Amino acid sequence: MAGEGELNRVIKDLQKTVAELKCSYQEQNLPVTDGSRELHSLCAQLEFLLQFDLKEKRSFFGQRKDYWDFLCQGLARCRQEHEGIHFVTSLDKLKTPVGRGRAFLRYCLVHRQLAESLQLCLLDPESLCEWYYARSPFLSPKRRAEILGSLYELDCVTFHLALYRSDLDTAWPMFSEPLVRPSPVIRSSPAKTALQTDRMGTVAHGWSDGTGHPTVALHGAPAHPCPPTWAALQAGSVQDTEEDVEDGQVKKNMEEEDEEEVEEDDSKDTKDVKVEDVEVDVEEDLEEKHEELEEDEKDMKDVDVEELEDAHGTGKAAQPGTSPLSPGTRCMLGSLSLVPRQPGGTEQSLQALVSQLRAELGQQEAAAQALAARLARADWRQRRQEEGSARWAQLWARQEEALRETNAFLQRALEAAVAAGDPGALERAQEEARRWQEVAEERGTQLARALERGQSRQQLQAQRQEMARLQEELSRARQDGGQELIRDMKGRLLELLREKDALWQKTEGIDTPVPSPVPRDPGLCARCHKDFRLLSRRYSCRLCQGKVCHTCSVDMGKHGRCCLICYQQRHPQAT
Repeated sequence: MAGEGELNRVIKDLQKTVAELKCSYQEQNLPVTDGSRELHSLCAQLEFLLQFDLKEKRSFFGQRKDYWDFLCQGLARCRQEHEGIHFVTSLDKLKTPVGRGRAFLRYCLVHRQLAESLQLCLLDPESLCEWYYARSPFLSPKRRAEILGSLYELDCVTFHLALYRSDLDTAWPMFSEPLVRPSPVIRSSPAKTALQTDRMGTVAHGWSDGTGHPTVALHGAPAHPCPPTWAALQAGSVQDTEEDVEDGQVKKNMEEEDEEEVEEDDSKDTKDVKVEDVEVDVEEDLEEKHEELEEDEKDMKDVDVEELEDAHGTGKAAQPGTSPLSPGTRCMLGSLSLVPRQPGGTEQSLQALVSQLRAELGQQEAAAQALAARLARADWRQRRQEEGSARWAQLWARQEEALRETNAFLQRALEAAVAAGDPGALERAQEEARRWQEVAEERGTQLARALERGQSRQQLQAQRQEMARLQEELSRARQDGGQELIRDMKGRLLELLREKDALWQKTEGIDTPVPSPVPRDPGLCARCHKDFRLLSRRYSCRLCQGKVCHTCSVDMGKHGRCCLICYQQRHPQAT
């Protein structure tokens, strides 16, 4: 049973959803389609508010009345005919008041008449008391002002929805968008959106089996043979929670794998690897990286913007005599060649291409990090060997100093023996001198070998530093090349979509909206600057998109209303 707390929460969620629609679509110049999650939430919240505390009424034939009948009665009292009412009544496939009410809400969203139409229905207090109980949010001036204020903000958002749908009696269209949301500059035409959504038929719903499910009536709201709209919102939040749990589990598994790899690397570091083997491995890795860099540069050069333009303009396949391209380049050219034939697949193919390029860059960065780790381990072993070589050099220096002192001592002993004239002492001194000379020559040979090994280690270290520098330059070049390719592809996509949108507008006879020079204060009239009151009627000019009051606007029939200045510019004879 819905209470006051849940009602306040739904109104806050409605305001939050409107803010998300403006941030995600209006500011980024994107149309809202049937696959938008924000649209699903908005429709569910509107239906919940319109059905909340609605009195139970039945027609002459016993059919339960719904907010569709309330809207028809309210609009009939204020004006003679409403275009949305006439359009919905012409849909013969809609049999229930719930389906007709949903079709009317979607029509008002597309034609930017939702807030105005609902405000016209709320002008008569007697009609409100006739259709709603006291707990309805439309009987509270504060809540009514909050709801209408949020809905008036939707007049600045463009909705491209399929209006001819026969499945609204069962449920709202709850299928997700097949495409990843494009970049902020991408715009899709309503003709394309309507074509795609109409092909879905009555199968694409929020339920996987395509069948309707019964609903549970809220407190004060009648039960209808359609799924509960508020339960759809809760189901969306549960789905998001499950996705977060799965993402957390994946991250945890990745962290465990990283820890195992670190332990394996540490165990490998404890083993002594010869300097010559490390040098060979590093040289092989460097050669492989150079070959990969040359291949990537060759692939990047093969991608020509002129070929992409020709493929877009003619829609023909590549000739048999063309040079072979890399798999990523063939995927990119194939996706762009489908732009004239399948407008809906442009964003998907280019987004897949961008994802593929990012994945390749990630793999290259991972390989570079692995090579850097190997170089770091080799440097660590080299430092240990250099420290050992330094200790050996100090030891050899001390031994050489001891040999010099011994040689000097033997020289003095020999001179003393010669001076004494003892032949035996002289022979012993000469034998001792020869023995020490052999030891000195052997030690000198070992010292020369140690110095030679030290020089070779220094040369190896210099080569490793040079390889590290080349590896860094290689990674930077690959990253710059990939980012430049992504920027070029995004720019080309923007140009193609702008051309497509311009052609669609020219085909449909739609004039490009001219920005209004008047201030955009939502609380003031754009022409007379009168402050909008709670129940004052506000209109959005279909030409300059400015907010004007009833006095400063002109009714243009089925085309909506426009301000006086735009009307005079279009019809000079009216002045």
